[in-house]
Amino acid sequence: MKKVCLIFIVFTLFLFVGCDDANGKIDLPDTETNDTDNPDTDKTDTDTNDTDNPDTDNPDSTDTSDSTDTSDSTDTADSTDSTDTSDSTDTADSSDSTDDSSDSQNDDDSDTADSADSQNDDDADSSDSGDPEMVCTQTYLYQNFRVYIKGSYVGQVQNGFLGDTSAFDVVTIDFGNDVEITNTTYDLSTDDVTLTIIQDYGESTQKEYVQESGTITLSNYNPETFEMNAVISAKLVEKAPNEGASCVKIVSGNIHAIDSGDKENCAEIMECMDECYETNSNCIGNCYINGNVTARQQYNDLVECDEANSCNGNYRCYYEHCLTQEETCGMVNDPNYRIPYGEVTISGTFPYLFSKDETEFQLSPEYILDGTFATGTFGNDEDHLNNIVNQAGEPFSYARISTFKDAPDTDNITFVQTYKGTDITTPTVHLVTTITEPGLDYTLGLGEWDTEARIFVKGTKSDGTPCDHAFGVGTLKINDISWELGSTTISIEGSATLYSFKATPDYGGDVSDDEEWIACDPE
Repeated sequence: MKKVCLIFIVFTLFLFVGCDDANGKIDLPDTETNDTDNPDTDKTDTDTNDTDNPDTDNPDSTDTSDSTDTSDSTDTADSTDSTDTSDSTDTADSSDSTDDSSDSQNDDDSDTADSADSQNDDDADSSDSGDPEMVCTQTYLYQNFRVYIKGSYVGQVQNGFLGDTSAFDVVTIDFGNDVEITNTTYDLSTDDVTLTIIQDYGESTQKEYVQESGTITLSNYNPETFEMNAVISAKLVEKAPNEGASCVKIVSGNIHAIDSGDKENCAEIMECMDECYETNSNCIGNCYINGNVTARQQYNDLVECDEANSCNGNYRCYYEHCLTQEETCGMVNDPNYRIPYGEVTISGTFPYLFSKDETEFQLSPEYILDGTFATGTFGNDEDHLNNIVNQAGEPFSYARISTFKDAPDTDNITFVQTYKGTDITTPTVHLVTTITEPGLDYTLGLGEWDTEARIFVKGTKSDGTPCDHAFGVGTLKINDISWELGSTTISIEGSATLYSFKATPDYGGDVSDDEEWIACDPE
């Protein structure tokens, strides 16, 4: 059964700032120039924080007694101090080899870059990233990117680094259509380049990250095909950050963007998505990325029509508003089958529930519904439709515990409408459900068994092969039900619109196959 997953790739422009290193710390050289102390000429003074007035003692190799001089807090510019790596303007005290750099609790309010300061209390220290606001998740990019349009590229985060490991994480790069792209390094904090990551695309856990800082270095850029190689190193922060906001750091971003893919049109993208639908969204994302420019544009046209008409992936909406795009993307209805193919009304009360182990049905009135529970018509000719009930036969109905070919392992109930005798065999009706809670309205369709039941109008091909004339999309209510054999009634009611598997806009056009959904010849 075909299903649709629309990937809305959006390129937008963001603003950026700042980045941490791999350990979350980057200290820049101390550029302060506010050390106003006179040069300390005491060559033997080994204290590290001398706050006294300048020591004018002449060098005395034996004078090591200046033991109280321990807090020169204003001496912040000793550039010749061999261990002081922060005070670039301090030009004296050349022999003080222990001054400042070993001070692990520097209280100097103006010291903005003491590289050994592990407990910096400096409120003005704007360059010390040793006190990060958040810890970024390190992530890696898949190497293969695709040219989206001129100046725009799309790729993926490697699976397992962000959010739900089964979800699709899309990466987009946008230089803009009017920008002259060259083989150079772009600063993500200043240049007009947009880098985004959408984590868990389309899921309830989706997050969007925009760049704060970093670089993209291009090489081998082709101005005709827009292909290129790039190395990306960047920090991205969660868009519209909140109390639990997070960030992502791309630590391995060697990519190769090409203008070709193995999906030549939108139909191939959709077929690929259908094949990998039950695996994970990462697979679905690859289907889109591996389409060429033409295929992705066709797909985008469908997405744009979807958005314009608020279809939200509904095939019926596509059929009514986006038929051209729907057909381009392979969701084609067989023109030999009318849409819709008919209508059915459901109403019946069953006096007995047959066990799946009962091989002989005792067709006495107390055990069966002597008549029908499904009435209506189907076929192509609106003036001469086929009746769901063969008027030449003697119909009866029954309810039986059974299994269904793609239903869960648990038992279900199948309501069967057929005919007494052997001469009349078609059409018959099967209504299958695993839902047994009475009093609620349920959906009829081809969806999940825990939320939907299914109804089929069955027949045979000319060669005797079993087939389905139609299936129903509508509602079902179970008014009364019990699993106790033979001791209660089962009452159902509902209605549905009928479609052939060859032409069902609710599920993607022609969804017939040679195994599960075999369509009867058109009537």
